[in-house]
Amino acid sequence: MRRPLAAALLALTAAACTSEQADPATERTRLTVTQPAADHTITFEAESRDGASSLGTVIYSVASTPTSPFRHQRKDRTALPFTETLSIDGEVPKVTFTVFNDGAAAEMICRIKVDGQVVREESGSSPSGTLCTLPAGG
Repeated sequence: MRRPLAAALLALTAAACTSEQADPATERTRLTVTQPAADHTITFEAESRDGASSLGTVIYSVASTPTSPFRHQRKDRTALPFTETLSIDGEVPKVTFTVFNDGAAAEMICRIKVDGQVVREESGSSPSGTLCTLPAGG
């Protein structure tokens, strides 16, 4: 008789993890429902404070987690403003984002957002690049 109830709960929580364990104290079966970690979005943004319309290169890396693979992307001759959004399962991993200007004397801004909120922003005009880093769990 308990099986139909467990099946109904499982159907209602299709995205959840479930397990059944016998409880010797009550002689009943205990159903445990664990919700998976929420998904997050990580958005990389680059722009120029001085009105430049292109970058030399943007590079971003997202460390791997038990539920998301390592990601690394390099894009050359990128138009500004630049925006790229990724979906991440589980905790937010370590993230790096580097913006290299195209040799022009322009101040570049790199920004990392998690779930729409700015969590890191840096600016600079060095040809060696402007770097934003977000530690794991940030």
